[in-house]
Amino acid sequence: MKFVIAPYDSVWVAIKPHLKEDELVERLLGSDILVSDLDDTDATSSAKSIAFNRLKTSYANPEFLFWCLTTELRLAKKGRNAESESWSIFIEKFLRNPQVLKRLAETYNTEFAEKTLYPGVQEFYRMLPPEMIKIYLTRNIREIGEVYREVLGFHEVLPEAFDKRHAMEGILKNNPMIRRIILKGDSLEDEGALDFVLHKHRKGELDGTTSIYVAKSPHQLNPHFDINIGRNYNGLVQLIKEALLPVQHA
Repeated sequence: MKFVIAPYDSVWVAIKPHLKEDELVERLLGSDILVSDLDDTDATSSAKSIAFNRLKTSYANPEFLFWCLTTELRLAKKGRNAESESWSIFIEKFLRNPQVLKRLAETYNTEFAEKTLYPGVQEFYRMLPPEMIKIYLTRNIREIGEVYREVLGFHEVLPEAFDKRHAMEGILKNNPMIRRIILKGDSLEDEGALDFVLHKHRKGELDGTTSIYVAKSPHQLNPHFDINIGRNYNGLVQLIKEALLPVQHA
């Protein structure tokens, strides 16, 4: 990966060495659909926030304590690979109660969503063509995803997507006219979805794939993705603006 915007104050952009900035921007703005993860990709993780808040109120609950223990063991063995399994169990055990969901809706509202978005996220989406389909493919619950969908003007939320490769297959089947796709995420599950999309691209079923990885730091790049950014989109926004300047002045 090469840095086209060097790391400075959480803003940076790295791209694959053979790619050109103006070509990447053209691909971004010329795509038919964007499929994005939510937690730790566009905003701080509300799933982790929900689990942490549960800890403050249920520290004496044996079932919750057992979940905490088993989650810690899974994370020790598998690292981030264990997050999906642990979150799936958490949903089934603690979030299916209508009263719990009602309380979550009171806390995790549009004001919360706006405050937790990473810098530059809203401007990035405003720069995309309005006709571009935007879908959240998230492991979070629908009640959370819908709040961010409303704030950012997404068309659809596909929640509790613990097999993103399979979910991506469904997205392409439901949108057969799609030829150019943007895929954005921060996890191995998102990388699995990208592998599926790239396979479709190689088979000629897609004309273009542009992938964006949101990394914790510039020292943890994922070369599998075309573009790497940090948890600050202002570098990517700057890249798009600079590529558009000749067009705007023509």
